[in-house]
Amino acid sequence: MGNHVETIAQRVESAETNTLFSRLSGMMSKEGNPEQVYIERFGNAHAFMVKGIPDPYFNSVRGVSSEDIDQLDRIIEFYRDHNVPCRFDMPPFASAELLLKLAERGYYQYGFHSSMCGSLPRAEQLIHQIDEAVSVRKIRGSEFSLYGEIYVKAFNMPEFLATAVSQNNLVLEKIPGWHFFLASYRNVPAAVAALYVQDGAGSLAAAATLPDFRGKGCHSALLAARIKEAIDHHCDLIVGQARFGSISQGNMERYGLKMAYTKSIWKELPK
Repeated sequence: MGNHVETIAQRVESAETNTLFSRLSGMMSKEGNPEQVYIERFGNAHAFMVKGIPDPYFNSVRGVSSEDIDQLDRIIEFYRDHNVPCRFDMPPFASAELLLKLAERGYYQYGFHSSMCGSLPRAEQLIHQIDEAVSVRKIRGSEFSLYGEIYVKAFNMPEFLATAVSQNNLVLEKIPGWHFFLASYRNVPAAVAALYVQDGAGSLAAAATLPDFRGKGCHSALLAARIKEAIDHHCDLIVGQARFGSISQGNMERYGLKMAYTKSIWKELPK
């Protein structure tokens, strides 16, 4: 039983890492690499860096294991050389020795993050009837400016970032596995979301709802649309991430996703 649980957890972790790798590789492929994206491999670990976007999710280390303890100093130096803070995303199967080595290097656990997963046949049975006021459809290439506008407003980001967000997602549209959705409430654009499919896993890659339309079923409708899309692409697993105890986590649970594990988030102590 223990081995089975660990196998599922590792598959969920791989799905999240694969999604981030595909997203940042797409951004890095833009002419001139304007966001200054760098991806390095250290043993089992992927070190992701986006110097132009100070988002801890983008500037993070994934997949580090007890086999990579001798790589820790090289990983930390990689970020320090670029003057970029990094975080380590540590799943529960990380060894105590690995966590101790991080602590010895001045890192501490400062948060938790929920990794969710569900069997798609089960999730399909649990898709609720969507409020008829909410409609969902795929986003067309000419509409990615709208995607960027909604995304930055939903997360209270500076408006000038909308163009970069639009372009960064438009480049992904050309990469196999990416799917983008728009939810409208009474025909008014209200929310956006993305799905990434790889290795039989559908990753709920991003979702953003404008403040005026929260609590009206848009997030749930986008979950349903992405689950259906994953089923259509023959996935057997759906994967999502959410802040622990958040509304997003609750919505995922209503659609049949369960907690796969809670990962711990580590960053360097302030100087």
